[in-house]
Amino acid sequence: MKILVLGAGRMGSFFVDLLSFHHEVAVFETDAQKLRFVYHALRFNDRNEIRDFAPELLIN
Repeated sequence: MKILVLGAGRMGSFFVDLLSFHHEVAVFETDAQKLRFVYHALRFNDRNEIRDFAPELLIN
């Protein structure tokens, strides 16, 4: 399943780490500093990239 997580703070990073083992995960974050600690996921900082990814589930 394609999952998009909005925000790479504490909760967002937790969800990315947890869900990336069994799903295709992307994270949208406007603060590039927070994206430094996101692994095993696509990293987006532009809303147009979300449309191209076409997530089936959105976690806010």
